[in-house]
Amino acid sequence: MPSMRLLLAVLAFAAPAAAEGGRPGGVFDFAAAGRGAAMGGAFVALADDASSLHFNPAGLGRLQGQHLSLLHATLFEGASLDHLAYARQGRFGGLGAQFLRLSVGGIPGRDEFNNPTGGFDYQEQAVTLGYGTPRFLDGRLSVGGSAKVLQRALGGFSNRLIGIDVGTQYEGRWRERRTRLGLVARNLGALKMGDTDDRLPLDVRVGAGFEVLRGLTLGANVSSNLEFEFGTEYALGPGALRVGLQDGRPTFGGGVRFLKRWSLDMALSNHSVLGMTNLVSLGWRFGAERAEAKVRATYKDLAASADRALDAKRYRAAAELYERATRSTLADGDAQRARDLARYGRLRALLAELKLDLTPEGEKTLELDAESADTALKGVKALMEGEERKALLLAQAAYGADSGIGVYKALMDAVARLTFQKPRPDELFPVKTLVQAKLGKAHEAFLATRYDEASEHCREALMLEPESALAHERLGSLYFAMGLRAKAMAEWREAMRLDPGNSALKDFMRRILEGKP
Repeated sequence: MPSMRLLLAVLAFAAPAAAEGGRPGGVFDFAAAGRGAAMGGAFVALADDASSLHFNPAGLGRLQGQHLSLLHATLFEGASLDHLAYARQGRFGGLGAQFLRLSVGGIPGRDEFNNPTGGFDYQEQAVTLGYGTPRFLDGRLSVGGSAKVLQRALGGFSNRLIGIDVGTQYEGRWRERRTRLGLVARNLGALKMGDTDDRLPLDVRVGAGFEVLRGLTLGANVSSNLEFEFGTEYALGPGALRVGLQDGRPTFGGGVRFLKRWSLDMALSNHSVLGMTNLVSLGWRFGAERAEAKVRATYKDLAASADRALDAKRYRAAAELYERATRSTLADGDAQRARDLARYGRLRALLAELKLDLTPEGEKTLELDAESADTALKGVKALMEGEERKALLLAQAAYGADSGIGVYKALMDAVARLTFQKPRPDELFPVKTLVQAKLGKAHEAFLATRYDEASEHCREALMLEPESALAHERLGSLYFAMGLRAKAMAEWREAMRLDPGNSALKDFMRRILEGKP
């Protein structure tokens, strides 16, 4: 067989993306997808399609439906790289297979006296099979593994190298943004077959991915031999722009989705010695509709369970159940998910202020079948919906109904801090009493012709008791005094609906409609 020195020289020639020219298995250093390549290979935490077989097999557990990927790369001096990968989500996890081929033709041969002996070809071919499953920590942790066989052929000689990859991915949320962490160990238990002393080198990589803004994602990897990879992607509509840095070399690229299921991605990388590498990959996702329907059903079931726990005043359980729901792969752009995410984000912020895990007595008090606990629940729900003034009024009313219990004071203060409001010391009453106080203040302000202040008190009374006929009547009178006749009539009609026996209001409305004083 030609000397190993020649073999390593060929590998160095043909593998510009390798951090160490000529190391065994350098073909695996090429990013096997246009998206990952353009992001500098910083994909250990982000991989979730067929390219997971290359970056991190744990990503197979996050695949939805099926994914087919085809790739071609033009390398230095006519060398080429071809890649085919297929993965699908099964009942218990994702399965995948990939085929990789690196070929270099027309290499001139020389004997020991440096005389020409004719040309020969060099080729590397690899087959990988992998599996990943997300069935750990309620779907937050995915684990996976793959086995690969690399065959190298130079002239009339060949050998095989075998390696095992194992990896994990963890998905959570940090500051309400999707965050992923990844770890992959490549070439564990490496074996060889044939006339070679080479083995695939052990390589451990840690990665992270973070959604900075909607559509803007950052990724980073660091390897056990301190190779650094960084990448960023900005997706807008069907298109995406990507830049990265791989071991000090810049990478660029972009992609576009078309015909709903297809994607085309390109990447460029410029090596300081071996020049420009360009890569094009074509992806096809199919069969995801059924998987998406299952995910949506799972999400809705968990979200409904969270809402039921909320109705039962089990606030921490509700937050935990919704946290499980968010671990599904339902798109962040989904309207229901976006709404629920905001609602339960506010609940988590409130729970962080209340520290119910440290005060089990307070948690039990909030679950009681009592007026104060029921009012507190309404206040919590108002806060979750972003109705900040209503939330504080109800928290005040809950404390006013049972001022001797500290958890209601803590709830009122927590809502005040989160909404940047101050509770009114003269309004710490149960709901019905507070409504009467608000309507009394409205009447006083009306007599003083402070109509805006009076109408605000009426609206706050309706936040506490939407079915208050008197509040609607007085608000209508305020609107009438302000010259807002249409609004006044609407409020009076609602007051009549709630209190049909109000003959005085009925007669007054009739006189107004007839134009009588």
